[in-house]
Amino acid sequence: TIHQILCLTAVDFNNKTLYGFAELHILPLVNHLSRIKVNCKQSKIFRICVKGSGLDTWLEASFLTQDPGINFCPDTVQNVDFLLNKLEAAVLQTEPDQNGGEIIVQLPSETIPLIAEKKTLRISIEFVLEDPKGGIHFVNPEIEGSPVKRKSHLFTYKYGNSSRLWFPCIDSFSEVCTWKIEVTTDIGMIVVCPGNLVEKVYTSDEKQATHHFILSTPTSASNIGLAIGPFEVVIDQELSDVMCFVLPGLSPLVNHTTSFLGDAIEFFEETLNAQYPFSAYKLVFVDEAFMSSQTFTSMNILSTNLLHPESVIEQTFISRKILVNGLAEQFFGMFVGMHSWCDLWLIQGIFRYLAGLFLKKHFGNNDYRLWLHKELELLCNYELVGPGLPPLYPYSLVTHPIDGKQESTNEISQSSAIQQHPHIISSKQLKMIVFWIGEHPYVMFEEILKEKMRKVKDKEDIAFLKDQLSERKGCLGGRDKRYVYSGVRSTKSHFVMRIIELRIGQDLLLQAFNKSLSLASAAAAKNTDMMLWSNMLLSTTGFLKTISTVSGKDINIFLDQWICHSGVAKINASFSFNRKRNIIELEVSQCVGKGCQKYVGPMIICIQELDGSFPHTVQVEDIISQHELPCHSKSRRNKKKKIPLITGDEVDMDLSVTLDSDSPVLWVRIDPDMTWPRHVSLQQPDYMWQYQLRYERDVTSQIEAVRALEKYPCSGTRSALIDTINNVEAFFKVRMEAAFCLAKIANTEVEVWDGESAMIEIFEKMFGSNACASIPKFNNFSNFTGYFMQKVLPTSISMLKNSQSQCTRRTLQFILELLKYNDNRFNQFHDGFYVSSLIDGLKNVIGPALHLASATSFDERKNLPVDEHAK
Repeated sequence: TIHQILCLTAVDFNNKTLYGFAELHILPLVNHLSRIKVNCKQSKIFRICVKGSGLDTWLEASFLTQDPGINFCPDTVQNVDFLLNKLEAAVLQTEPDQNGGEIIVQLPSETIPLIAEKKTLRISIEFVLEDPKGGIHFVNPEIEGSPVKRKSHLFTYKYGNSSRLWFPCIDSFSEVCTWKIEVTTDIGMIVVCPGNLVEKVYTSDEKQATHHFILSTPTSASNIGLAIGPFEVVIDQELSDVMCFVLPGLSPLVNHTTSFLGDAIEFFEETLNAQYPFSAYKLVFVDEAFMSSQTFTSMNILSTNLLHPESVIEQTFISRKILVNGLAEQFFGMFVGMHSWCDLWLIQGIFRYLAGLFLKKHFGNNDYRLWLHKELELLCNYELVGPGLPPLYPYSLVTHPIDGKQESTNEISQSSAIQQHPHIISSKQLKMIVFWIGEHPYVMFEEILKEKMRKVKDKEDIAFLKDQLSERKGCLGGRDKRYVYSGVRSTKSHFVMRIIELRIGQDLLLQAFNKSLSLASAAAAKNTDMMLWSNMLLSTTGFLKTISTVSGKDINIFLDQWICHSGVAKINASFSFNRKRNIIELEVSQCVGKGCQKYVGPMIICIQELDGSFPHTVQVEDIISQHELPCHSKSRRNKKKKIPLITGDEVDMDLSVTLDSDSPVLWVRIDPDMTWPRHVSLQQPDYMWQYQLRYERDVTSQIEAVRALEKYPCSGTRSALIDTINNVEAFFKVRMEAAFCLAKIANTEVEVWDGESAMIEIFEKMFGSNACASIPKFNNFSNFTGYFMQKVLPTSISMLKNSQSQCTRRTLQFILELLKYNDNRFNQFHDGFYVSSLIDGLKNVIGPALHLASATSFDERKNLPVDEHAK
């Protein structure tokens, strides 16, 4: 396909119907071509006509419609393997990369000479789409009036290559062409789609208008999107190329939501040394969106939930991360596409990597590193506890050298490539989840972990499952739910891209990106040979060849274990100090089993000693390995207090709490830069974790220390956590994590420590009024760090229980008083999220048939005034 025309002649919102035709311009590549397969689902085809150079009239062609995906398996079949095989066959039969399609067009005999001369054929397909079940969504509010007055609108959405669900096309990411799109709508409706609006023609009665769009940059049908509605258009005066389309009444929210996009576009252009590839960037905000963001060529269709005023703090972080990913995908994903489904990981990894670079600059290095840490946790949980990922790339990089010849000689089997198809992958994941859960396919994740803990016998495995259970809320958004395969896959793809960066350097990696963009730009230029359009497609083998060219390094063997194999490395490590030899004896063991992959390669061990932080690189080759690491510091008997850190700062430390006065080791870290997918379990004394939390400057190290200290309830742990909570210079997310950890420690030590009074006192010192500490001050969220602490402390306090595992009346009354005395009159920010956190705390305190225990030491609190309605 070299060009396609999509013409929607009528859009009926009331009946959810589209009328139109699609015209495909096809250039034959062979001398004998008798039929052509086209992708089309859900639509009814009226007729198909063919025309070519030298033919005066359109010739009607016969066609056959067959969609094996409609009833590919009998309803009585309950065997998952049988279902999967049938689904694979159905997807394979209609996949355009496999020369498949739902419509088989028989070319008229008059076209035989044209085909022999390899002249362009024009195939016109007239269709109607009635009440679609997927691919396109109509939003019709149930109120009286015309579609414009009711704010009716429609938008397309996709999963994989699913444009066939709303118009006939060659639905393949590897088939790029230029486009002309024409849409006729009622007056008052705005049409948004890829390309430039070159003309708008009104009917004679001026009740309808036809919008003409031209897209001269070749792109695939799978990247074509559409939105129609009574949108208001908002254009930034300083950035006229960015256009936002919102439903009536929402335009005041656009400026703040998208105010950073100019900086983001400038950042990507400077980083990639290439201009934004399209003439405009369109953002359409719609109701009832199935996903927060869907990316199409030169446009993104977004949920209206992303719009927010400046006074809402939390949504700013959420919306900007989503919008940045959509913008980065315009460079790699829309402009530079993937060669086959095997290369999906590559596109995902590149645009997520680029988005991460901007977010690092925009939100800071601490937030960026914590995001990486959370992504790594999610990946490890999915591999080790969840159903696991299949390989990102189905071919070995060792047995298939990166010589750039595979695509040209067609050595890669397309039947293997189809195994990476998202419609197949999703079904395979369903099979794995059902196998994993057994006879209870809808059991919650928390229950699964508890059941696994009852069955395993190894202490380390039990400890690991407990960690996953305790971290579930943080990793899964606070709710029991299924893992999302596509999100975890893109997470691993991003980590592989970081591995490449750490191996060759960021500058050389960006140089490889620029080379791909330069080739694509040259191919997309006007009057360019259409055969060069293949340069707009990126393959794994071609990209790794570029990496080898620009860096001069062969990293294929190292990448093979992460791209071509499943699993992550699960590392258990312990160490001891040899006083006589002044060395650290480190033992590293790797677990084998489900989700585990043996790691072979360098491992960085960072040891904080009295005289500074010293990195060591050891080579890991076996399942169990011992390493001797020399110490650079003298013994503690020197009583040196000024300790230099890895950042160059010097801090005073109280070394009296250490158990081994002769050891110069303060704490140890393994792979501090998260250079490869791994789960590390390090055994070191509690005082080392406490030192690490107090003095280590890296936020991921502090989070690891907080998680580890949950296992060491003692006065030293409590002191370290309280100091961290009160430390205004610490990163606020570390302080938040420390608050939850302190609540868990308090529940463990309920017999020996009054954690409730201590945590309430912390809150009252921070946010209590001067006249009465139990009454909070007027809300003032201008200090974001203080605001997040004000949110998280009541929630963590609500988790406190007494010796009978029940909440106390004091905790209940504390939450109720915060709700009662909450005053937001003088605050420039909304307090909705803050009130929501208080209600969440109230939910933790109050439960069905829950008895509120009241200790005698808290009797004086009972007489405090409490709003009766709040009770």
